[in-house]
Parts: sequence; C-alpha cells; structure tokens
Amino acid sequence: MRVRVYGDSAVVSALTRSKGKFMGQEFTTHERSTDVFVRRDGQWRCVLTQLTASTKQ
Repeated sequence: MRVRVYGDSAVVSALTRSKGKFMGQEFTTHERSTDVFVRRDGQWRCVLTQLTASTKQ
C-alpha cells in the first residue's frame, strides 16, 4: 500500500485480491486499487475509488 498526502487530500494505491461468489459461481480477482480522500471537518472522506484488473498474481 502507498499513501501520498497533499494537504487536505490523499491518494492511496495498492494491489488487492478479492474472493467471493456471484450468482453461484466463485471468483478470485487481482486488482490495482486507487482511492482519493479529502479531509473535511476533520474527517477523511473517500471521494473516488478506481479498480483496474491486474495480471500480478
């Protein structure tokens, strides 16, 4: 995970793995996750999430 803070905003990026079941079928995905946070009234709020398929296992 990598966190970069720019004043009252921050970007968090990471490689993620998700497992679950959808319509009776199990799945596993590898994704690159990027989240953008903004600090308002002393609290961090996620304002954007981007998931991109990754070939990294």
